[in-house]
Amino acid sequence: MPQPDSQRASLRSLHPGRWDIPVLVILAITLLIVGQSTPTMLVEQLWGIKKQTYTIWTGVVMLAQNGVFFLAAIVFLFSVIFPYAKLTAILVLWFKKFGPEDRSTMARWLGVLGKWSMLDVFVVAVFVVLTEASSLISVKPRYGIYIFAGAIVVSIVVSLLIERIAEREKENYLIEKGKAQAGA
Repeated sequence: MPQPDSQRASLRSLHPGRWDIPVLVILAITLLIVGQSTPTMLVEQLWGIKKQTYTIWTGVVMLAQNGVFFLAAIVFLFSVIFPYAKLTAILVLWFKKFGPEDRSTMARWLGVLGKWSMLDVFVVAVFVVLTEASSLISVKPRYGIYIFAGAIVVSIVVSLLIERIAEREKENYLIEKGKAQAGA
């Protein structure tokens, strides 16, 4: 149920001294861009004769070229689209005016969806483990996967912060609403 305009405010206006939220989002975006464009894994075939380094982008393209469209779509969705959508939603929650209950609901959904953020890192880890069983192929993680995982961890932290701030604002609103009703 939408709240009247008098009850709508942005989290930024309610917490003007909180500089950490936008800074963490900018950090997460920066780490995300770097993590997506730097090597995430090194694949060695035939005892090191053929080596290929993959970024998240080249990994998605390679999966699609090899006909593994479902996995390519999952990696693309959770490694490229979802992290930016999540960070955009965090910024919207921080800067746009919402009522306390609407904001709290959105923040809660963001937290629920954020649990899927590490799916792509899990896919790479499973790929590394599965190929280690073969003597013909060796897959080694590279620094890009750690940078990318760092971006995801930072986005989870900022998501949790936003969720807590929104929940606290909703509680404050309900307390004030209760006091106003009791005084009337």
